[in-house]
Amino acid sequence: MGLYRYEYSEVATISDIQVFSDSRYVIDGMNVWMKKWIISFWRTSTGKQVFNQDLWKPLKALSECHKITYAALKTRPLSINSPVNCKFSCVTPVLN
Repeated sequence: MGLYRYEYSEVATISDIQVFSDSRYVIDGMNVWMKKWIISFWRTSTGKQVFNQDLWKPLKALSECHKITYAALKTRPLSINSPVNCKFSCVTPVLN
């Protein structure tokens, strides 16, 4: 992930960073749930441990040093024949 590379760069000044993602999990995790997770000692609203803490905690640390905004990408469904899905459609049998 690009932010992890940024963490280890030699840029020491506070920066404005925009992160665009098609993952609502990432966007909501950073914009909505992060504060609640920290207050609840990394527990979800159902009391379970937050998954992927090893990924969330470095993002939190970066957000303390830099002004990071997270925004959703507008996406549209991919066609089964799109280049991205080609490798899957080529190996997936067609059922009649």
